[in-house]
Amino acid sequence: MERKVRVLLVNSPSVNEIRGGGPGFPVEYVKKHHPIGLLYVGTYVRDMGLADVKVLDFDPEISEDKYVSKLKEVVSVFRPDVVGINAFSVTLYDAYEVAKIVKSMDKNIVTVLGGIHTSLYPYEMINQGFIDFLVVGEGEETFADFLSKFGTDQMYYVKGMISKKKNGKYADIITNPPRELIQELDKIPFPDRNLLLDKSVYRNLITPNANQTIMISSRGCPYSCAYCQVSGKKHRIRTPQNVVDEMEFVSDQGYNYVDFFDDTMNIRKERVKEICREIIRRGLQKKLMWKFRGVANLIDEEMVYLMKDSGCDMVYIGIESGSDTVLKSVNRVITTEHCRKAVELMKRYGIKVSGYFMIGFPGESEEEINQTIEFALSLPLDYIQVGIYIPIPNTRLYNEALDEIGGDWFREYTKNPWKNCKFRLHITKVSEQRLIKLQKLFYRRFYMRPSFILRRIREGYNGLSFRVGLKFFLWSLS
Repeated sequence: MERKVRVLLVNSPSVNEIRGGGPGFPVEYVKKHHPIGLLYVGTYVRDMGLADVKVLDFDPEISEDKYVSKLKEVVSVFRPDVVGINAFSVTLYDAYEVAKIVKSMDKNIVTVLGGIHTSLYPYEMINQGFIDFLVVGEGEETFADFLSKFGTDQMYYVKGMISKKKNGKYADIITNPPRELIQELDKIPFPDRNLLLDKSVYRNLITPNANQTIMISSRGCPYSCAYCQVSGKKHRIRTPQNVVDEMEFVSDQGYNYVDFFDDTMNIRKERVKEICREIIRRGLQKKLMWKFRGVANLIDEEMVYLMKDSGCDMVYIGIESGSDTVLKSVNRVITTEHCRKAVELMKRYGIKVSGYFMIGFPGESEEEINQTIEFALSLPLDYIQVGIYIPIPNTRLYNEALDEIGGDWFREYTKNPWKNCKFRLHITKVSEQRLIKLQKLFYRRFYMRPSFILRRIREGYNGLSFRVGLKFFLWSLS
């Protein structure tokens, strides 16, 4: 029997990631999650008997020298036939570096890049000399099909892949038809976290004492937010029974906290309620807690009651702005009143709430930014994250901004990434330097107000919020 293909899947380090308009708060210092996409793909092909799989990830604070050394060590010991690398837009430089290093060690190792960026600029990527194949779209079925044909001429003709096939001194680029989205998500095996080579690199300051992992209960998002790369994609769900089956699976692996990483988990309210009921039926709330990302207008009291009873500890809400005019301009389906009602309802049931905010949208005034700050301060939020808006590819606002940001600069970056790259901001009513000052002011005013500190003491969070708040506060003074 021939040996299985040895596959190393690499989560690109973030040493040289593209920076925002300002220095940006290092969110990865607060939380570092399992690379769930790679674990899905790795488990899928392993369970089909197609490959021996390892998943390599890096500490968010690792230096470039150390990640290069670690990568070389793993490649030397494991001797993979195929190295798969995720390609996020912000970490593209290091994704390329990983592929270059692998090829420099052994030119016969096949490099395959996947992730959202392969869908945005596929030909700029496949023409890189160190990239052999691209997975465009969902990876499980496509990568399994590729491995089943590995080593034969047919591996160049896999649906959902773009291939580079040597033809004498040159290479032919082969664009295969796209692969259909996976409709029955319940059929996909639960991602096995034991494929990870090093579990010590993960952390979450918000839940520091929990052994936490992430899950995805649905794929896609039907909304069309003007700033989001994943908006408008077909929404597909796992059944409540299948979701809770995986929660039991991770509990058996020693995890006691699940962070649902769906783009928006509560799009179908009744499904979330049934997940809660299923957790309660099995008594699983006694073994683990959970949190999710949700949209404010689809949170009702019955849902919150069931969430609390089933061990839901926290919800992340995308509030973005305290101005309904700004929310409408970026095509949000929510209003500030939706956000207020949802936050107050969840706090009434003792569920922690973290609010996502963004400043610097096109056309937004400093007065409207201050309105957002005051709105955040008026809500009983436990945490906030504040970003400066950045136009990113495959969004409506990016396309509208092409002239003022110097054309499709991301296409040129994909051809030849450079270090110390910064995102290009919209020309707005508020200058970049002023936006940075307002962002830091936002953090200081939220985390250091006496009413917030007293509330944390009264609610007995054992200093956790102070540690998180202190990091944001110290950063805001930098």
